Amino acid sequence: MRLEREPPLRLLLSAALALTATALPAEEDFVDYQVPLVATIASGVNQLSTLLEDRRVSCDNRLSDPVEKKVLKLEKLVETQWERLAEVEEEVKNMEKIMDVFLQYRENLRPTVAGEGCVEPFEQAAGGCFWAHKNPSLSWKQARKRCQQEGGDLATPDNLKAVRNYLRLKLGSDWWYLWLGGKITGPRKWSWLDGREIESSDDDWAETNESGDCVALNSGRGYRAMAWDCEKHNWYLCERKMS
Repeated sequence: MRLEREPPLRLLLSAALALTATALPAEEDFVDYQVPLVATIASGVNQLSTLLEDRRVSCDNRLSDPVEKKVLKLEKLVETQWERLAEVEEEVKNMEKIMDVFLQYRENLRPTVAGEGCVEPFEQAAGGCFWAHKNPSLSWKQARKRCQQEGGDLATPDNLKAVRNYLRLKLGSDWWYLWLGGKITGPRKWSWLDGREIESSDDDWAETNESGDCVALNSGRGYRAMAWDCEKHNWYLCERKMS
């Protein structure tokens, strides 16, 4: 069905003026005309007012319905989004619970490799379970934290000579310095993290001009131990104690 458009305002004005004009007498009969001129004009104005009011009401009706529908649609959309947000929050909570369970049993989920109790990335060698980590290089404290994240600590080997031989065969001489889990207590002396005191032999110690409170292995000196500044960044050797 075709909808008729509202007449333009200028047509309404023309119609009202035409109505006023038809109510006026001809110029030659004006003197004898009984209807006061003011009443005639007032009648035309009243009709114009009526037409304008009808036009306003028609415009209001046409505008009100679409606006109200849009508002209702937006309110529905907002309500839907809030419901979806609540669902997402519940999903996040469920994922957090799953992650907590996973982390709790993380050690059991890792695949075992050669050597009972020694799991990746560690490797059983030299009478222990070790992991030589190259990049990125870290300070002594940062390296220890990284080892702990993998379930170990900086290495405190029972047999330093065996570890040195293992590193020479596995890594060669291009690794430069690696942190161990020891703190210097005197000339050629240090204390492991577990409290054991070590007094190195000439074969285990590398004499250098460096100084510091932490123990590192020098690959250029056959992986001998040396004192080193704890804040400097080096590679490191982690160890996981086997039960």
